[in-house]
Amino acid sequence: PAFSSRRNAIRATWLATLPPSVVARFIVRAGRCHHSAAKFADSQEASADDVYAIASVCESERRDRGVILTIYEWMRYAVNTFLTVRFVARTDDDVWLDVASLQSYLRAVYRAYGKDSLVLAGGMLYSSWIEEATGESDHGFG
Repeated sequence: PAFSSRRNAIRATWLATLPPSVVARFIVRAGRCHHSAAKFADSQEASADDVYAIASVCESERRDRGVILTIYEWMRYAVNTFLTVRFVARTDDDVWLDVASLQSYLRAVYRAYGKDSLVLAGGMLYSSWIEEATGESDHGFG
């Protein structure tokens, strides 16, 4: 909910150029776990057509759990809502999406693997967080 300015920037740029064959949604953690989440759930943006507010995940959820819970809820929502789509994707709100290039890539994947295949395509990212008993912590991304 704290990143409505990012969503507005996306709406004003690449999202406005989507062809009818592409649907985009913002997935927002909106569980009523504390005051700011409740404020988002009651906001005008929460009822926007391009926002799916996940009530089961708290806005304040820890980073190590929140991302995984959000991805899980997005995939569950997407496969149950968009029953006839060929591809389901996920990206962060700080990504500039070149929709035409992505469509071209996905068409090539579809031609190569066919309609009956399940394909996981794209970059993989991992993160870790190690907290020592001394209070020191270290994190890594790759």
